[in-house]
This record gives sequence, C-alpha cells and structure tokens, in this order.
Amino acid sequence: ALQPPPTLATLRIARCRGVKSADVLIMFIQNCCKESLVEVSLSSVPAVTDGVVVELAQACATSLRIANLSWCREVTDGALGVLADGCSRLTELSLYGDTQISNFFLQGHRNDVLDIVY
Repeated sequence: ALQPPPTLATLRIARCRGVKSADVLIMFIQNCCKESLVEVSLSSVPAVTDGVVVELAQACATSLRIANLSWCREVTDGALGVLADGCSRLTELSLYGDTQISNFFLQGHRNDVLDIVY
C-alpha cells in the first residue's frame, strides 16, 4: 500500500524562480502541509498567486505562525486578508517589495497578534 506523503513543519523555497506553476504549489500544500506547516517562505517565487495564498490559509489555518510572501506581486489584499484572518496563530507576515498591498489590507484585517513587516 502507498504511504501517505510526509508532512512538513517548515517550507522554504524563497527565490526558487523555477517554481512557475500555481497548481503544482497548491497540490503540494494540500498533500504535504495540511495542518502541519508552521513556517513558510515563498519570497520571490513566481507561482505564488491569490489561489496559493488562499489554499495556504485553508490548509494551515491552525498551524501557520510565520509567512514570508515578500516580492510576491501577484498576491492581492483580498488573499492576504483571508490568510491573516483565517490563520489564528499567524504572528509574523513579511511583505517586503509587495507594492501592490494597500491600507485596505494593512488596516483592515482582524488578526490582533499579527506583526506585518513591509
């Protein structure tokens, strides 16, 4: 019988410009990170889209504490709001270089313990 895939506590693929498929990244999150991922660094990964961020929020709602989405310019305020509000343990979110993010997100999320650096 097939063994289930391993679960990850930390995923660091920052600056992996070869990761270009959001669908592959979503499938990876669904299969290897569900309710186990504590820290993720996806900085400068071209495949990071709103869909990836929303999947991260859904799959890791109770586990994720630290997320680095710096230089992920395809991600919008809406997806970041889902992440901030949906991940109850998220305390640190890095958004350096994400010039598309507005005060709508920065002042509109409901996560009181979240420290956003940008």
